[in-house]
Amino acid sequence: MLLIFRLFMEQLWPDLRPADLAVLARVSRDFNDLVNPYLYHTVRFHSPGTINVHDNLLLKLDTFGDPRFSKMGYIKRVIVSGTWYETYASIDSHLAPHKILSPAARMLSAILCSCVARMPNLEEFIWDMQVSMTQHLVSNLVLQPMLRALHLRMGTDCTPKPFFRPPLKMNLSVHLNALSLIQIDDIEVMKSVGSAISSATNLAHLSIWADDNSELSLSSLFESWPMQLPSQLHLLDLRGFAALGVTPTDFWATMRPAKLREVTLELGGRSPVTSFQDFWDAGLEAGLRPVHLTTNIADDTIETFLRSFSGLEVFHVSPSKIPGRTAASVSLLDALEKQHSTTLRVLGLNLLCHETRPCSCVAMLHLIAHSLPLLEELRIQQNKIDTQAIKAALTVPRLRVLYIDRGDDVLATTQFLSIAEYFLGDGYANQLKYIAFDGGPAHKYLRRARRFSNGVCLVGYLPDTTLLHEKNFDWVRIPY
Repeated sequence: MLLIFRLFMEQLWPDLRPADLAVLARVSRDFNDLVNPYLYHTVRFHSPGTINVHDNLLLKLDTFGDPRFSKMGYIKRVIVSGTWYETYASIDSHLAPHKILSPAARMLSAILCSCVARMPNLEEFIWDMQVSMTQHLVSNLVLQPMLRALHLRMGTDCTPKPFFRPPLKMNLSVHLNALSLIQIDDIEVMKSVGSAISSATNLAHLSIWADDNSELSLSSLFESWPMQLPSQLHLLDLRGFAALGVTPTDFWATMRPAKLREVTLELGGRSPVTSFQDFWDAGLEAGLRPVHLTTNIADDTIETFLRSFSGLEVFHVSPSKIPGRTAASVSLLDALEKQHSTTLRVLGLNLLCHETRPCSCVAMLHLIAHSLPLLEELRIQQNKIDTQAIKAALTVPRLRVLYIDRGDDVLATTQFLSIAEYFLGDGYANQLKYIAFDGGPAHKYLRRARRFSNGVCLVGYLPDTTLLHEKNFDWVRIPY
């Protein structure tokens, strides 16, 4: 039995719960030695928001904070998540205007810091708590010799007032290759982040999300950056910024995009760049040739950029408040067909419907189905329920995911699903797995039952998709 587990543990591990691993660890000394690296691989400190006798967070802090605990060498990932305790939340809100963290928040960071210092093999650290971590914890984290990935939530909208978020000085380790900073809402915090990135030499993945309401500009990052970042990025994900704040030429020159393969650029302002065409022309000149491209910085001029290279697997024009964007055109689809039809698997386009005449996207959807035969995921817009448009979308031969934006009016989900079920029952889209809607859950199609499941699949948390999967939230699925 032990030999079987030893041979297949890597394959079995993803399907085993922590409770299952704990049972195996108690079978024998040999099983204990085999299971411990998997049982303690990931430690999650999760705050439930209320204090009770069986508080899991406090129990874990007691256990891992004990200097006699001998399993720290197995730990490779630490997750700190949850809702800050109600008792302390009002205190932190009260102290925020004075730029002070509560003693409870500082004590949490201090205990975690003492734990992290005894984790020699720590590779990934994720902080997704409402309350901020301290400078002391950050400084000790970046000293960990094996640390490869850092994911930090930098802001949060709490009541009655936002908590204090101190700027954090991060002298990033030369070994760190993935940095993800979520919900930045303060310009001083932004500047401290910029200084940290300017000194990182081995970053491959960089993800920064500004708070949509913060009106921050990317120029706050660039103030402390050199003409070119020392790192050669493979993934760049920038969202929520109100404006680019620098010229397109300077932006792309700094990013060194020759090796960028995954690019997500979603700016929040109504005029984030002066010229869409100049922006993509500058990227092209700097060597940008992405494999995955998600952006709301797009109008009909992006066609020129798309015709300049081949090999796109994902092209996603995401919804935007930017005025003046045109709907997808035959010319744009021609560019995708000629340059990317042999590789394109995911497509999101602004296909507008009109109230006064038949849905203009029907013909476009038929053209997509004909010209992009390898397409598996499709995102479109439906301002009104149009049976023919849904039917046309379901003619895409290999379609697995259909994602529908319903505009300002949230149309009846059940009507959409009923229409889709009718055509799926007639043999359309025989590989379809999910239909999803903006602002709502995804619905899984049960092919044997010929209907959609009543269970909830949350958009952003479906790893077998691209449109419905958000890499920055992968840690949420990890049990604790």
